[in-house]
Amino acid sequence: MKCPGGDREMVEILALVLLNDKQMVLAAVEPAFEACAPNKQTVLNILSRLIDSPPVPPLQTPQAFQAEG
Repeated sequence: MKCPGGDREMVEILALVLLNDKQMVLAAVEPAFEACAPNKQTVLNILSRLIDSPPVPPLQTPQAFQAEG
């Protein structure tokens, strides 16, 4: 990374594999580079979106609890 502090930031990005799956980190780094935003904050944002679990499916509400209308 050709900016002040870029080497340190790249090391911090690479260190993400110590806490996360290597493939997930790679999947976050690639779109950051494609978007010309190869910085730690962007990679962390993408990584958190990849890690987030899918939404919980809605519960089936019993008839007695459904609103009439």
